Amino acid sequence: MLRIKKSILADAFILSAIGAFFLSRTWQKWANPIVDFGREVYIPWRINEGEVLYKDLNFLFGAFPPYWNALLFKVIGPSLLTLTIFNIFISSLNTALIYRFFYRTFGRLTAFATAASFLIFFVFNQYYVNSNTYYIAPYSHSYFYAIFFTLCSLNLVEMFFSRPGKRTIIFLGIATGLILLSRLEIFIAFIIPLVCGLIVYFQKSKTRIPEVRNFFLLFICSLILIPVGFVVYFSQYFPWQQALAHVIGYNPQWKLVSQLIFYKRMSGCFWWQSNIFAIGKVLCIYLLTYCAFNIYSLGAAAPLTKNAPPRKYLFILPLAFTLIFIVSQINDRTVHDIFRAQYLFLLVITLHYFKQFRAEPSPSVFSRSLCILIFCSLSIILTMKAPLISRFAHYSLVYWLPATLLSIAFLTHFLPTQAEQKYRLGWLVQSFVLTMLLISGAVFSTFSLSWFNAKTKKISSGANTIWTFDRIAYFGFGSEVEQFLSWARQNIKPEETYVAFPEGSMLNFLTKNRMSGSHVSFMPAERATYSEESMLESLVQHPPDYFIFVYRDMTSYGFRMVGEDYGYFIDQWIQKNYREVWIVKDNITEQGFAIKVFKKIS
Repeated sequence: MLRIKKSILADAFILSAIGAFFLSRTWQKWANPIVDFGREVYIPWRINEGEVLYKDLNFLFGAFPPYWNALLFKVIGPSLLTLTIFNIFISSLNTALIYRFFYRTFGRLTAFATAASFLIFFVFNQYYVNSNTYYIAPYSHSYFYAIFFTLCSLNLVEMFFSRPGKRTIIFLGIATGLILLSRLEIFIAFIIPLVCGLIVYFQKSKTRIPEVRNFFLLFICSLILIPVGFVVYFSQYFPWQQALAHVIGYNPQWKLVSQLIFYKRMSGCFWWQSNIFAIGKVLCIYLLTYCAFNIYSLGAAAPLTKNAPPRKYLFILPLAFTLIFIVSQINDRTVHDIFRAQYLFLLVITLHYFKQFRAEPSPSVFSRSLCILIFCSLSIILTMKAPLISRFAHYSLVYWLPATLLSIAFLTHFLPTQAEQKYRLGWLVQSFVLTMLLISGAVFSTFSLSWFNAKTKKISSGANTIWTFDRIAYFGFGSEVEQFLSWARQNIKPEETYVAFPEGSMLNFLTKNRMSGSHVSFMPAERATYSEESMLESLVQHPPDYFIFVYRDMTSYGFRMVGEDYGYFIDQWIQKNYREVWIVKDNITEQGFAIKVFKKIS
C-alpha cells in the first residue's frame, strides 16, 4: 500500500488552499473577449463541426492541442468552462509535477517554494491590463500542453535514472512526442539535453551496447508513434512533407515573424540597453546582499575574547541595513524584476552540479545531478527566445518558467547549504529568502488581484461567461462586445458568416456563427506567414455575409490604426463590396476601441 508522508500531505493541503483562494477571487475572469483566446475555442469547435485543421482552418502551431480540445468539446460540450476547468486540472498536475521533481532533487522546502511560486506568479498572473498568458485561459494551448508534457518528461527522466525500465522509457518517448506535436521550439530545447543526458547515463552506468540500442530504439518508436499517426491522417489532404511541417508546427516564414516589432519587444531586444541595465541593477542588489552577509558571517565566526564585545551583534548592522533597504524597495514593479539575474543563478547551479557530476559521486547523487543538469540545459535553451526579459511578463511566463524555478531552488536550497557548510548560518539565509519570497508573493498577488477585481463587466452567460474590463483606461471593451453580441443575435442568422478583422473569433464562438475562408486571425504573425495578398484572396473567394472591423490599439505591433497602415488592401476591398450597417462607439481613436459592422452588398 502506497504511503505518503504527512509533511507532503501538509504541503499539498497548503498548495490546494492557495489555488482555491485564487480561483475564488478570479473565477471566469481569465479569458479575453477579443485577444488571442478566441482562436483557442473557435478552432476546436469548428473541428467538431467537420472542418480540417490546416486545410479549412489556418493554424501556426502543432496539431495535438486543437484536436485534444476538440475531443473535450465533443465529450463535455463546446464552452469556455469546458476548457478552463480542464486547464485548471492540468495546472494542478503541473504544480504536483514541479513539487515532485524538486522534492526528489532539492528537498521538501525547495519543492514547496517552487510549486507555490508557480501558482502565484504564473498560473494566476495578471501582470498588466491585457495579460492573457495565464495557464487557465492561455493565449496559445500549444505552449500550455508543451510545458505540461515537458514537466511529465522531466519526472519520467528522474524515474528512469533512479530505476531504469522499458515501461518508463516508453512513457518518456510518448510524452516527448506530444511536446513535438504541441510546440516545436520547446521540443528542441528539451530533446537536446535529454539525448545527451541519456548517453551520459548509459556511459556512466556501463550499460551494455545491445541494451542501450534497445532503449533508444524503444524511445524513438514511442516518440514518433503519435506524430506518425497525425502525419498519416493529414497526408490525405497534403503531401506528406507538408503534412509533417503542419503537424509539428514548423513555420517556414519564422524569420519574417521574428522581425516584427512586437516579437522584438517580447524578446527584450527592442530596448536592449534598458533591459541590460535593469539586469545589472538587480545583479548589484544580489551582490550587495551577498557582501553584507559575508561581512556579518566573518564577524559572527570570529573568536571572542573576554574584553571584546560580541562581534556578531556589531557585524549584524550592515546586514540589517541591507535587508531593510531591499524590503523597502519591493513593490508591484520590482517584483516583476526580482529574478532578472537568472542567468547568474543558472550559471552557478550548472557549474556546481557539473563539478559534482564529475567527482565520481554515488549513484543517487549522480542521477540527481544529471537530472538537474538536464533541467539547467533546458532552461538555458528556452531563454534564447526571450533572452533579455527574464521577468514575469509575456513570453517569460513560458520560456523563463524553468529558469525561474531553478532560481528559486538556488535561493532556497543551494545558497543556504553553502552558508551552512561555510559559516553554520544556513538558517539565517533560508529565513531571509523565505521572507523575501513571502513578501514578493503577497505584493504580486495584491497587484494581480487588483486587476482581476477591476473586471466588472459580464459578457455572455452560463458556461460561456466572461468577466472583463469596462473602461478605456483599463483596455476595456466589455460594453462594446456585449452590445455587438446582442445586435448579432438579433440581426445575423445562424447560417450566415462573418469575419472579425484583425481578430475576434471569440465573437464567432459566442454567437455560433462560423467564419468564411481559412484564416481565423489576421494579426501580424499570420500576415507575415501567409501575406496580406493571400488573406485577401481567401476573402474574395469566400466572401462573408458580414465583416466585423474590430478597431483596437495596434501600437505594440508597430502600427497606428487598423485599415490605415495595417490591412490597407483588405480595408479597400471591404469599402467597395460592403456597406456599414452598425457601429458601437464612434470615437474611434488610436487609443480607443470600437466595432464597425459591414454587410455584403447584394
